[in-house]
Amino acid sequence: MPLLYFNFENGNIHPDNDGVDVLDMQAARDEAVRTLGDALRDGEVGHLWDEKLCRLFVTDQPNGKGKVHLALHLTATGGK
Repeated sequence: MPLLYFNFENGNIHPDNDGVDVLDMQAARDEAVRTLGDALRDGEVGHLWDEKLCRLFVTDQPNGKGKVHLALHLTATGGK
């Protein structure tokens, strides 16, 4: 599997310019979950509780460009 880029969007796109080498699509899925989990833990998700979409999307080119190979979409409700 080639180098993949794990980009984050929460109203603004936070592109991955470095990428991660993964062995296969299962490894890419695992890395996507880990990356989104880190963003949640570190408070980088921002407007999550405003019912706005947060998305982690994996591309084959830097800066959020190229083909999207997979994406995780996350929204939250309540807590008001």
